[in-house]
Amino acid sequence: MKTRTIIYADEGMVLTDGVTYGKQIYLAEGVDGSAFYEISDEEYAAILAEQADALFIEGDLV
Repeated sequence: MKTRTIIYADEGMVLTDGVTYGKQIYLAEGVDGSAFYEISDEEYAAILAEQADALFIEGDLV
């Protein structure tokens, strides 16, 4: 059996590498966890809001 590495965000934080976001990240075999860094829950909420806004142009879903 292969061992998976799991990295965990501190309380009130979210882990990201700029593409993937999560409170805990299960690293695929051969993936280096050093690419992940923490952002605050508030920063993550702002990113989600920006992404949701980007889906709409003048009130229409793109």
